[in-house]
Amino acid sequence: MATTSEIKYFKVNSLPPILVPDAVYFVNNPPYTEMYVTDALGNAKGAGNSEMITSLINTFLADFNTIHYAANITARDALAATMQRSFLVLVFDASDDPLVESGSALYAYNEATDEFTFISDFESQNLIINYTDIQGRPTSSPANIDDAVAKRHEHNNLPILQNITASGDVLDYNGFPVMRWEQKDW
Repeated sequence: MATTSEIKYFKVNSLPPILVPDAVYFVNNPPYTEMYVTDALGNAKGAGNSEMITSLINTFLADFNTIHYAANITARDALAATMQRSFLVLVFDASDDPLVESGSALYAYNEATDEFTFISDFESQNLIINYTDIQGRPTSSPANIDDAVAKRHEHNNLPILQNITASGDVLDYNGFPVMRWEQKDW
């Protein structure tokens, strides 16, 4: 016979030193919220938190160190001969690259393979559009649009959503508790 355990939810400002088993901790870390999930012994695993994401980004970027600049593709290729490690390079005129129609492009150079990898291109456009100059622009006000949406919008799962209620620290579905906060510090 399978056993189940109740998952407890905590909203805290910092992760406590001793964690409750089978719990989810939402840690306030403005402007983000980090999430940790504990196992049956109270050991926490980060779930997409900023510390983990920062670590992954830093590990990835460690091989690139800094962005270098080159006037064109020929200058980019010459730069590779002078570097001792992998790096990123922004080429101001990348039109010699068949992947780029016009404008600049960002490349990653991999020292191990002696190759550049195209990342993205950037076409410079100095374009200013004034709303009053747009022909055929909508004449409705935001209040008109909100009113129309409220009157005409049909939501396919509206009956399901209407079964979700919240009272105090408990979220219910059809009168059955789905989630209850064990602690709320924020």
